[in-house]
Amino acid sequence: MDKIYDICCGIDVHKKLIVACLNHKRKKELREFGATTRGLNRLQKMLEGANIKLSGSISVS
Repeated sequence: MDKIYDICCGIDVHKKLIVACLNHKRKKELREFGATTRGLNRLQKMLEGANIKLSGSISVS
């Protein structure tokens, strides 16, 4: 099987919780964040630390 991406992240969004599964440098990491602005900022920092940039904006309704 061919490898397509070296770095990837799956994100599962719930009403009060965001779960992110990050595969980066042969390391798998599962983290949970609150669905508040603070939690979204922490998620963004984690993604940027893995050189994953969000293309667009996140809004909570």
